[in-house]
Amino acid sequence: MINRRDIKQNIILIALSTLLIVQIIGCSPLFRQSHIQPKNPFEQAMEYLESEQYEAALNAFNKIDQTDEHYEESLEYQKLAQEGYSQILLKRSESYIKSNNFSKAIDTAKEAINVYPDIAEKANDLIADANRINSESLLKSSRKYLEDGLFEVAYDLADKAKGLNPNINDEANTLQCEIQRRHSQALLEQSKNHILNESYESAIKAANDAISVLPDVSEEANNLIDRAKLEYLQSLLHQSRNNIENNKFSQAITAAKKAIDIDPSVKDEANKLIEIAETKQEEIILEEKISQMRLFEGNGKVGVSAEKVISQSSFNYGYSMQKLEDPKNTCFLLVKLAVKNISDSTVHVNPNYITLVVDKFVYNPDVKTYSMDNYLEGINLRPDTITAGWVVFIVPKAESYTLVYEGSFDKVIEKEIYVTKTK
Repeated sequence: MINRRDIKQNIILIALSTLLIVQIIGCSPLFRQSHIQPKNPFEQAMEYLESEQYEAALNAFNKIDQTDEHYEESLEYQKLAQEGYSQILLKRSESYIKSNNFSKAIDTAKEAINVYPDIAEKANDLIADANRINSESLLKSSRKYLEDGLFEVAYDLADKAKGLNPNINDEANTLQCEIQRRHSQALLEQSKNHILNESYESAIKAANDAISVLPDVSEEANNLIDRAKLEYLQSLLHQSRNNIENNKFSQAITAAKKAIDIDPSVKDEANKLIEIAETKQEEIILEEKISQMRLFEGNGKVGVSAEKVISQSSFNYGYSMQKLEDPKNTCFLLVKLAVKNISDSTVHVNPNYITLVVDKFVYNPDVKTYSMDNYLEGINLRPDTITAGWVVFIVPKAESYTLVYEGSFDKVIEKEIYVTKTK
């Protein structure tokens, strides 16, 4: 075993040898013209070792090549440096433990083992101390978070403490049971408050979370879920009815559908509300379209409006009632039109300027147009005057048609018209 006296003696011998060499060649002109050579790695490593700079010594020893004459000797001294550096690391680890920097303490102790495995027992004791103190600290923090109502954080800290130190498993398990109990009770209280505030979805979620935290509260939680669902269903159906009354049909449909999702047993009642809402919605939309239909449209010489559109299966033609060959699929369509001259000159209006388009087929006015008392006559209109009358078509049944007015030397008008009455 090499001791520190051997190290000092070796360093002195190396220094004397170096001095002798310098004295022999110091007078050489070549020497005087050159710089003094730096210390070799072995010399440098030995100086670091003597001054207890163990980490620097290790780095220097590692630079010594196998071809170096001091290589075998350096291996022995390197062990002294390793032992010295490992002791420094152990002291650092102890210091980190005192400052509660446990992860750094453990990493440093592990580094000491890597440097010098012979101190593994002491290093492992330090690692165990760090984990023990850390686990106790974590349990203390867990209790604080429990009192602050941060249950999930408290539970996770207790779980982490168990992973660090199996000796505190019983204490940590007891703490986690208390955390679960308080957490579940807090969630049940939240559920009750949400019900009182009519936040039913939040109430159901809180009750379900309580079951997840502690299955022992399932009975109480399920009672709250049932209560929340019942009140929620009543609220949704009430919302749906109110929205229908206020012409908020989309909201009414959404509320009724959500009621079905919560409890399919209300499907019949909810579907009736959906049907009413959809029907009224369609009626409102149709009324808006009919209102638009009754406005004059056109950006040429005339504007055209359709006041009434009547679909009927028969037509009183003279002294006889005319019926269709296919009354199921076709109809007499009576359209009461108004044409307004919006130009600065006289324009001619004629029912022959009008056609209907349905399913891409074009239909001209039927001759029965002229049997009506107030049919649309061919007439010359002065500026800012209006003519009105009926035009009759035989067309396939539909809810809407495209009316096309194409006057002489005028811009084409296309207007969507909708059935206002069915006979």
